[in-house]
Amino acid sequence: MEGILVTFTVLIIIGVVLEVSFFSDGYAQRLHDRTIYVITNQSSSLRNISQILVGDMPSAIGVDSDTHTVYVANSGSDSISVISGINYTKIGEDIPVGERPSAIGIHLDKIFVTNYAADSISVISQKNNSEINISKAS
Repeated sequence: MEGILVTFTVLIIIGVVLEVSFFSDGYAQRLHDRTIYVITNQSSSLRNISQILVGDMPSAIGVDSDTHTVYVANSGSDSISVISGINYTKIGEDIPVGERPSAIGIHLDKIFVTNYAADSISVISQKNNSEINISKAS
């Protein structure tokens, strides 16, 4: 039985890429310019197809492949930006969370955000993109 190996390599010379997430297109953020880059792998070459302005110091990306929604943790503005993965536009206002969000996890209809400086976890509802709970570490 033969298998197919697909490899993505992303190199952005103009800045430090912290994370790349893929479903059909890839998303990369640069820490100091508030921009998310949408990268596609069409026609065997990577190319930047969109740039989306988000909050200060984007530090993590979570992608929900079921809803084609991208969540960006903005460490400098203590918020989460929500982006449509279909038309590459920002959805609504940023969602406030705890201090210095640093990681994002997605499970069912909830977004879990670790807040590094607040030593807490924010839980966001995907239904209305609002924080529904914040839990402090003990």
